[in-house]
Amino acid sequence: MNVMKYKISKLISAVLILIFFIYFNLIKNNNISESNLTLSTINKTNQKINNNKLTSPNTTLVLNGYEFNLTQIFKEDLLSTLDKDELIILRNAIYAKHGYIFTQKKYNDYFLQFNWYKPTSNNVSQLLTSVDHDNIKRIIQLEQVLEKLEFKSNKLGFSITFPHNWKNKYKIVEYDTYMIVYFNPSKNVDFKGGEFFLIIDTKSSYFNQENFDTISDKNFFEIGNRQYYICIPTDFPLPENHPEIELFLKMQSDIPNILKTIKPL
Repeated sequence: MNVMKYKISKLISAVLILIFFIYFNLIKNNNISESNLTLSTINKTNQKINNNKLTSPNTTLVLNGYEFNLTQIFKEDLLSTLDKDELIILRNAIYAKHGYIFTQKKYNDYFLQFNWYKPTSNNVSQLLTSVDHDNIKRIIQLEQVLEKLEFKSNKLGFSITFPHNWKNKYKIVEYDTYMIVYFNPSKNVDFKGGEFFLIIDTKSSYFNQENFDTISDKNFFEIGNRQYYICIPTDFPLPENHPEIELFLKMQSDIPNILKTIKPL
């Protein structure tokens, strides 16, 4: 009887040892699987993060209050807001993003303020993309248009540039001591007036400050030894029933920016 109990006890112990061994191996294998899964997940996550990192610098430029992404096609309506000098800067920025070293120090100094400008080469033509070529072409076309919209007054000694949307919609009458910019309506309407603004030499016999209203706080400017006054008529220059009065008002809102383009010859 005692022998039988001993054998049963020994058998139970062996079974318990076997169960413990099997359980231990299951836990061990499961831990290894979890460890491998965690490592695999981390690797995949890191790979995803690396793939989403920007591969190019943030090559943007803000001109006239608008942001231009140098890696994308420029919007026509935004380009049309830029003056000639701003267009030149934007065109040069396309070369600057590829590391072009400019021969003119003023451009090198200008672009060095951006962390994406790394001057490395005197020739980057082979680095230009199809987007670059398209943007350069359109900028040059706009520069040529602005050349035609730049009015140079040899009599008064300064130039003034009008925006693209003013093309064929204005006319200039120039005299020895002043010039008047008129609205040029597309429709054949018989009316008098239509003055956008007048620029007159303060020494002119026609100058009388009381006859005009001011446009902004800065109504005087000097070119050489001559002082000019910028003004508009005291009365509204168009009849209220004029068919293009909305166009006139829209163009009138451009005048402050137009006056900023005045430069000595």
